[in-house]
Amino acid sequence: MGVLLAFLSAVFSSGRDLFFKSLSRDLSSSYLTYASFLYSIPFYLLILAIAWALNLESFVFSGSFLLLVVLRALTDLLAEWSKMEAIKRADISFISNFYTLSPVFLLFIAPFITGDTIGYLGIVGVLIVTIGSFVIISLEKVALKELPWKAILIALCSSIAFTVNTCFDKLAVQQASPLLSGFFVTFLAAIFFKPLFLFKKSESNIKLNASKALWGRGFFETVFMLCKLSALSFLAPQYVSALKKVSLFISVIGGKVAFNEQNTKKRFFGALLIFTGIICILFDV
Repeated sequence: MGVLLAFLSAVFSSGRDLFFKSLSRDLSSSYLTYASFLYSIPFYLLILAIAWALNLESFVFSGSFLLLVVLRALTDLLAEWSKMEAIKRADISFISNFYTLSPVFLLFIAPFITGDTIGYLGIVGVLIVTIGSFVIISLEKVALKELPWKAILIALCSSIAFTVNTCFDKLAVQQASPLLSGFFVTFLAAIFFKPLFLFKKSESNIKLNASKALWGRGFFETVFMLCKLSALSFLAPQYVSALKKVSLFISVIGGKVAFNEQNTKKRFFGALLIFTGIICILFDV
């Protein structure tokens, strides 16, 4: 069940990124980061109401749980904003590969924060997943100085932030349900983020088609988070983070189909290497 949920989170993660890419030309990364939280809240409230009506949610939580979701919301602000800024500056099928570093960071960070460790085959799989991302860089027929280094650095920053908040996610779902954890994280992130910037006038009156896309992103954000948190209830964070990298395939294909991005064949070769690493992880789970 945990493996399936991790794969589903990858599917919805790619879907929300493609929604963002379609909006990034008209709206700033700051606004889109805030909107991704804001437009998710109604979906959470609807699901919470249904869970309450069916007696599936107890709404019981502790002070330590609230501290965890506050810390998670703060790291999520940095992670989401920097991810969107990186996507805005480079092809989605290229920049998405740098998020494969998150499982490697988790190999070293998770044991200290959550106490989770994985087997040797799993470690090999995680490392292969990471090597695949660097293979993709080496296949780019451009000089090193012509690579979008600013976007790359921002993506690495985002990857580290995602690593930390995945650990907080794991601890949170040990104290409350994935649904309650996801709602509090999203709600607090929206509250914390709004005062950090002023919306431009051009963003205060969003066009109808953009508004519909934001609702779509909010839906994908909600389902992605619920699948990820539920997967963490079954698996170590290192596994969930690595299995989520199947989203790379979707980003590469989506970048080609939706935005006609180039070099997708070469990037797909690196994605196949990442898939090999995922197979190793599956045998170790």
